[in-house]
Amino acid sequence: MKAVLLELLRCPTCSGRYRLELDRLVCSYCQAEIPLQSGISLFSDVPPDITPSEKRLRGAGMDTPWRCANTRFLAGEAQRIAGNAIVLDVGSGRGDFSSIFTDQRYLAVEIYPYPEVDVVCDLTKVNPFALGSLDVILLMNVLEHLPDAMDFIQNLSGLLRPGGKILAAVPFLVKIH
Repeated sequence: MKAVLLELLRCPTCSGRYRLELDRLVCSYCQAEIPLQSGISLFSDVPPDITPSEKRLRGAGMDTPWRCANTRFLAGEAQRIAGNAIVLDVGSGRGDFSSIFTDQRYLAVEIYPYPEVDVVCDLTKVNPFALGSLDVILLMNVLEHLPDAMDFIQNLSGLLRPGGKILAAVPFLVKIH
């Protein structure tokens, strides 16, 4: 588990800080426990109907035009983000954008415990992050999967420090899929 996570994570029940034990996080205030799976904290149950995706090679000539546009956009933004900034990639999948944020403190959140993920959490249902603790939140190809994207964005915005930003891309928003 990345050390920065213990600074950021808060108990969704009482807002207490966690301490790391061998196979779990334990709230220092209410003693609520969050299991760890291979060092990944599990704040949400993994949906049983998910078919995990395979890790794909990414790069020139291997990506779709949309993926290339996402990468160019994020690479440009990453140059404007301070090196000590905390970047939370919501819906990170297999961490395809992690290599763009090597100068920042990158954290991956997903609803499936891929090896590249730091926190398994459905942020539409539970928030384990301290308010005002993040510098950047990535929502790359996530919002089109949500029934109420604007409420989700508004809830996430409370996690940002003053001057923080949400970087988002949506391939289409015709219907929820």
